[in-house]
Amino acid sequence: MTVTCFYLLTPSVQYRLSYYAQMILWPIDLSTIREKNQKYEYKTADSFLEEFDLMKKNAIKFNGEHDEISVHAKEIYDFVKSTIDQNRDEFDQIEQAVADQLAGKKKTSKKKGGSASATSSSAGTMTANIVLDGVQTQVNLGNDLTFGFGSDSDDSD
Repeated sequence: MTVTCFYLLTPSVQYRLSYYAQMILWPIDLSTIREKNQKYEYKTADSFLEEFDLMKKNAIKFNGEHDEISVHAKEIYDFVKSTIDQNRDEFDQIEQAVADQLAGKKKTSKKKGGSASATSSSAGTMTANIVLDGVQTQVNLGNDLTFGFGSDSDDSD
């Protein structure tokens, strides 16, 4: 999709017109949307889409429904909405994962739970069985787990 209407790209032209600021309470343009997206200000696909809807409504309010600018704004909105609708399941999964991460929830697998257990071999070597994100591995912890606490190893002053 190629945007041929530069009025939607940048706020500078819009803000120079004092009557635009009087008519449009919440101005938005593509460069502002891009900046906000790069700063991760949109927490959901719907909040992202709302910005394009606002841009479309502003264009129609200021220029009239059949003006070229308004037509382009509608086309952009329709394209973004269609893209989000086609990928809704993926967006929902990503949004839920982000919400869980922000809430401090750990990812768990229903088939393979996250767990850890430690065992000691006959040679005194400690190992840990760890399952993280569904992948199980065994980690050799060695045979000296004091890590310098309570031992003489670093007391040679």
